[in-house]
Amino acid sequence: MKKDPVQLVEAALFISGRPVALEKLKNLTEADKPETVLQYVETLREKLEQRKSYLEVALLPDDEFLMRVKPDKKDEIAGVKVKKSLSENLLKVLSYIAIKQPMKLTELKKAFRGQKTVEAVNSLEKQGFIKVQAIKRSKYLTTTAHFANVYNIDPDDVKGSLMKTLKARMAERLTASLKEEPEDQRKKKKKMTVEEKQQIEARYKALMERLEREREEERLRQEELARQKAEEEALKTRVEEDPLAGMIKATSIPTTPEEIKKHEEELFNEQYREELKARLKAGVKEESEEEKESPEAPDEKKAEKS
Repeated sequence: MKKDPVQLVEAALFISGRPVALEKLKNLTEADKPETVLQYVETLREKLEQRKSYLEVALLPDDEFLMRVKPDKKDEIAGVKVKKSLSENLLKVLSYIAIKQPMKLTELKKAFRGQKTVEAVNSLEKQGFIKVQAIKRSKYLTTTAHFANVYNIDPDDVKGSLMKTLKARMAERLTASLKEEPEDQRKKKKKMTVEEKQQIEARYKALMERLEREREEERLRQEELARQKAEEEALKTRVEEDPLAGMIKATSIPTTPEEIKKHEEELFNEQYREELKARLKAGVKEESEEEKESPEAPDEKKAEKS
């Protein structure tokens, strides 16, 4: 019986649970070229749409495909718990990366001092939850589509989805604590007034606004870093291409505050030496002029000596 390549692609994406490379699908279906695999994927997408399925096939960077729940349908299955295979330490590291991404590996090491951060990063990368990208001498960490798929998070808005999940978890814990509280203690408690409720709502609103400001500041900080990096690259390119800029660079003109300060000190010392030489020269000249203006007779000098 001949294999159905579309069904093979569907089964491979379903059981994988993580992005699958185009090359792997090509080998699995024994396709003659990558374009053929793209046709199989497009056919699978059409079948899912015809069935009005909650699943979709997403095309990711680096020619990878991921079968996931549609972002607008995730709230309907929010009650389904997905079994996680990560330890508590790995979950902490992964959560921190997800909130702070994109972040440097050095920043993660500072946040988790004394813990095996590098081993945790390597483990998360190996399992496909994060991506490590080297830019110059720094390594930047970001979450992957596999992370968003496993933890039921919108891949286009990971931070926003995490904040929404955290709010829901806080509400669940608060409700659970009230249910666990003995009935007699709940009766003894004074009922909140309208003013107290308004104060709590105001504090909650202020907290959400502060979190929003922090997210905005982080976004602006990342944009500023990207802008500075682009300016540095552009400046480096201009210096390499412009011969005049190369000549200026070769003259060692001070640019940093330390170099400017050192240059000013050297100029001051040089000016001071020149002024001192001029003063000494002027003093010698004045003395010689005074001797010329009032010459003493030889006999007077002899009298003074006697």
